[in-house]
Amino acid sequence: MAAGLLALIGLAFLIILDGMGKGLSPLAGSGDQGAEERAMPVSVLVVDMQAHYEIARGFTGRVVSRRAVDLAFDNGGIINQITVDNGARIEKGQALAFLDTDRLMARKSELAASLAEAEANLLLSRKTVERIRALYKQGHVTEQRLDDAIADTDMALARQTSAAAALNSIEVDLEKAVLRAPFDGIISRRLRDEGSIIAAGTPVLNLIEGGSLEAEVGMPLDFSHRLQSGDHVP
Repeated sequence: MAAGLLALIGLAFLIILDGMGKGLSPLAGSGDQGAEERAMPVSVLVVDMQAHYEIARGFTGRVVSRRAVDLAFDNGGIINQITVDNGARIEKGQALAFLDTDRLMARKSELAASLAEAEANLLLSRKTVERIRALYKQGHVTEQRLDDAIADTDMALARQTSAAAALNSIEVDLEKAVLRAPFDGIISRRLRDEGSIIAAGTPVLNLIEGGSLEAEVGMPLDFSHRLQSGDHVP
C-alpha cells in the first residue's frame, strides 16, 4: 500500500512538471508578439556619396531707372511757368519750366545800350588816332599826343569788350531761365508750382529715364566676388 501511494505521488509530480513546461511556451510567444506591435516604423535611405552639392540662395533687390535726377535752375528767381506734370513723358531738350525774366530783359537792354556806346567811342578813338598820326608825320603834334590817343583807343576797346562780355552773360542767364530735359524720360514728381520763389539749385522736377531699367540686388561680398561679367543669374 505504501508502494502504491509513492507511485501515485510520483505520477502527480510528473504531471505538474509537464504542465509547467507546456505553460512556459505560450507565455514567451505572447511577449514577442507584443514587442512587435510596439515597434515604430522607420524609413530607410540608401546613402549615395557625392563629390559636391548645390545650394540655392536668394537675394532681395529692386528694379530702378538707370538714370534719375532732380532738375533745378542755375539761378534763383520766381517760377513763371511749368509746362509738365507728374507722369508726363518728355524728350531731351524739351522746355519744362520757366523763370520770370523781366529783370534780366531790363538788364539786357541796359547792357546793349552800354555796348553800343562803347563801340561808338572805340570807332571815334580809332579815327582820332589816324588823324593825330597824320599830323605827327607832318610835325604838327608831339609824339606824346599820339601816344595818348593810342592809349585812349586801347581803353575804348577794353570798355567795348567788357560791355560785350556782360551782354553775353545776360544772354546765358536768359537761356538758363528755361529748364530743359537732359534726357528722354518721365516726370516722376513735380516739386514746385508757378509763383514759387526759389534759390539756385532748388529742385523743381524729378526726372527718371524711361524704357531703361536696372536691377539693384544686395548680396554679401564673398558671394559677389564669385560672379563674372556675362554670368546669367535667374
